[in-house]
Amino acid sequence: MENEHFIDGVLREAAEELAAEGGLANDMAKGVNARIAEVKDVEREDLGIDWGAVDRDELIASMLRYEELTEAREGAHFDEVQIFQCMLPTSSGEELIFEALKVPKATNGAVDELQINVLRPKEDFMSRKYVADFDFARYPGERSERWNMKHRRTGAIYQGQGIGSEVLSLVEEFLKRRAEITGDTEFIESRSGQITLMRWLEKMGFEPKTKEHKARLELAKNPTENIKKFSAPERSFDMADRPQHYLFDVEDFARRFPDIEGGPANPMVWNERNYYEPFYYMKSSFGVLFEKRIG
Repeated sequence: MENEHFIDGVLREAAEELAAEGGLANDMAKGVNARIAEVKDVEREDLGIDWGAVDRDELIASMLRYEELTEAREGAHFDEVQIFQCMLPTSSGEELIFEALKVPKATNGAVDELQINVLRPKEDFMSRKYVADFDFARYPGERSERWNMKHRRTGAIYQGQGIGSEVLSLVEEFLKRRAEITGDTEFIESRSGQITLMRWLEKMGFEPKTKEHKARLELAKNPTENIKKFSAPERSFDMADRPQHYLFDVEDFARRFPDIEGGPANPMVWNERNYYEPFYYMKSSFGVLFEKRIG
């Protein structure tokens, strides 16, 4: 049975999308029905997380020691340093793990990464089931610091419950306090090729970083015939988590990757093993870079 909380989230998202596009009432009904049909075959689970169980003062105090923390936790696979951990009660009585980690081995020029995870505990660390995981790559600068929210994922069966918004609000609270102490300006950046995620970022106070990206956002909302939506082929991913509705500029894609037959619809584009290839869906989609100033 589809849970009421999730469906409410879907209805709101569909309504927001249609309202933003100027849809009329009958179009809105069609949009809502389409969204429900889109997810009807995926089992949904309303966790009913008690976010009040997170001791925000203790979390922020621990996160403010970010640079000091260097000792990898026991059993670490990527030299990650545990910043904070607590249990999150749920309405079913199950407890989830909430954790903040520092990963010193960052990529793409970042000095390190802040990771926030919500997990269902398992006996084996590597078999933990991720409810949500967020990665923020840190780029220090002169009197400012950028945190690239390069990864933000809530499992499909847990979406529509405000989990991402809760995680982001905790990180923003940390960065606001950090800015007060250091006097530096803190920024969170995030690039997205998904129109629903773009709208979520706008809802959370993000804006396109440049005039070029502002124009790209307008084009994403009012696409030309070259800007089209593609999803991962059904057999490429677990249906519960396969990527949905990434925007692509099909002409630009063809110019950049002439050897990829079929363009963005080619399963090769969606193959997880091709993560580091330039035609990978996250990198080759029609993306918009957003930014939010904190403090």
